[in-house]
Amino acid sequence: MTRASLPRRAVVVGFIAGLVVGRAPAAPARGLRTVDVVGPRLTLGEVMAHLSGEVASLDLGPVPAPGRSRLLRRGEVEAALAAADYVGIQRIPVAVRIRRKMVSLSSKAIASLVADHLVVKNGVTMTAVRAPARRRVPAGYDVVRATVPRVPRRAGTWRTAVTLHFHRHAERIARLSIPATLEVTPAAAVPDVEKGHPLVLVVRRGQIEVRVRATAGAAADIGERLPVSLRPSGRIVPARLTRKDQAVAL
Repeated sequence: MTRASLPRRAVVVGFIAGLVVGRAPAAPARGLRTVDVVGPRLTLGEVMAHLSGEVASLDLGPVPAPGRSRLLRRGEVEAALAAADYVGIQRIPVAVRIRRKMVSLSSKAIASLVADHLVVKNGVTMTAVRAPARRRVPAGYDVVRATVPRVPRRAGTWRTAVTLHFHRHAERIARLSIPATLEVTPAAAVPDVEKGHPLVLVVRRGQIEVRVRATAGAAADIGERLPVSLRPSGRIVPARLTRKDQAVAL
């Protein structure tokens, strides 16, 4: 049967099917190796474990964000080697899949992190934490901080969320929000500094430090940001309260 004898609809359907097939992306090669990397940057040594020395530390670019992946092809590796004047490197893989290495935290581990790292003002205590069954975060974190919003200006039960901040060196790599219950005493409900309280504002610029008289522009607890009014000009600058009598300009 010739093409001319086919029904018109069959010809149209076949044409559309051909377009779809022609535009479909090529399937990934089977057995593609995956490299899980700790940290934000990829080095050649993590892709080619048989290398050592300076060439192994050659930077191959950023590692994808958690939950994503990146296909690193041989051409990219060869280009990086050529740019760094390395020649004769053998056994370069055709392609590898790059991911951020993750670790799983149990409910007990999350609750322990909250208890160990939460810092709150005197008079505030945590009475319950409702940690999720399990969460995954990037591996390699070396600093964990646990923070809560501003303490309410009333005593009693405070239901809020503790935020766990995971850092690797200077990079924040993850945050988890954990429901928790805290108790606030009457003394803790009172701010460390009331609006209008006299302060010394510390202004640092490089190696130079200047101290000027100022006034708190809002109620705040130690560690919180607040507007500060300079005396006698009245100029308002943002600052962070470091003591009941001192703030540092931001």
